[in-house]
Amino acid sequence: MIEWLTIATLEDRLKDYPPIGLGLRGFFHGRIAASLPVLFEHEPETAAMEQGGDVMVWTGLVGDPGSGLPFSITAQRRGEVTGFEISFPVCVRGGRIDLALLAAVGTISPAFKGLRTSHIEHLPFVGEGFGVFKVGSSDTVFRSSLKEEADAVARVLDDPGRFEVKRCAPAPTQWVVAGPRSGTIVSRLEVAATREEAADMALAGSVEFGYEFEVHEGQLPPD
Repeated sequence: MIEWLTIATLEDRLKDYPPIGLGLRGFFHGRIAASLPVLFEHEPETAAMEQGGDVMVWTGLVGDPGSGLPFSITAQRRGEVTGFEISFPVCVRGGRIDLALLAAVGTISPAFKGLRTSHIEHLPFVGEGFGVFKVGSSDTVFRSSLKEEADAVARVLDDPGRFEVKRCAPAPTQWVVAGPRSGTIVSRLEVAATREEAADMALAGSVEFGYEFEVHEGQLPPD
């Protein structure tokens, strides 16, 4: 079930999440040859981006009535193709983004499964991992330290024969800046390329919200 909200209403609700409110983060990115207003049967609001012009925006809650997961969708149509991004709270499990979010993507629209162009966000991890690749491409659609997670993503995306799971080399070390948690949800999360950049982000977050922001080298610790 989807409860559609205005941008202003969702922002007000996000402010009420303890202890410092909740920020949404891009999780599912894709391109689709379809009209999203037709798919959703709901008209968007329009927002202006600093670069790139106006975008269509949908916001709401997906899931059980009264306890749905907040989400926002930003999209821009170019000819017959619409590029879009779905943002959710940062839900973590074992120090990784909880792939249960994929079920929420499918609830928003079953058409988002089996896209020819898509990308699913992962959190940094240490060491080798497993990547989901479009056959014939060297770019990963998704990366994980666990093969079963990569297999699960491939099954969601696959139109048989288009994706494969392969080992991938370690990525350069990154630093994860995390705000306070509320259960399995991290209130704010950013990824930095250097320790200095991460320290600056953590200090700024701690000053702005009055709660300690933590810096983790390489990956989030297990729950």
